Amino acid sequence: MAATAADIAMRCAQLNPQLKNRARLETPGVVLIDEVDLHLHPRWQRTVVGDMTRTFPRLQFVATSHSPFIVQSVSDGGVINLDREGSEPETPHDQSVEDVAENIMGVDQPQRSKRFQEMMKAAAEYYRLIEGATGETDPREVQALRDRLDRLEEPFANNPAYVAFLRLQRAARNLQ
Repeated sequence: MAATAADIAMRCAQLNPQLKNRARLETPGVVLIDEVDLHLHPRWQRTVVGDMTRTFPRLQFVATSHSPFIVQSVSDGGVINLDREGSEPETPHDQSVEDVAENIMGVDQPQRSKRFQEMMKAAAEYYRLIEGATGETDPREVQALRDRLDRLEEPFANNPAYVAFLRLQRAARNLQ
């Protein structure tokens, strides 16, 4: 960011040498930055937009980002979501990072990891299959059910207590 700010300041001075020391403060223009959050720690992502607009008050910054921290730090009307046709400017500054990720950026359940979500889905399907099993099921269907349950246990392999619990549930339904 220091290099970017120095580059912008240098260009302001080159384009308006008559402004001398006031070039960064008085130069108007538009600056395009792709992925403004690139290589920045989240703490810096929260402040970079405000820092740049305060440092160069007459410049308009148009930046792209995939960071909810950047999106959250922008004032009302400062975020335009290009994924939503005809949408009104977003107002993310009073939302949590999770709300920004979910409501503006379209990330489903950002407070939970992808692995956690997959495990929850597998556990729900596992219990649904166990509850639906009956003693009158065709032996080929029982074997297919056992195979499916074995595959659903795989995400939990690093949690032996939970795997044991799942197997107890199977044993109670005679699906071992």
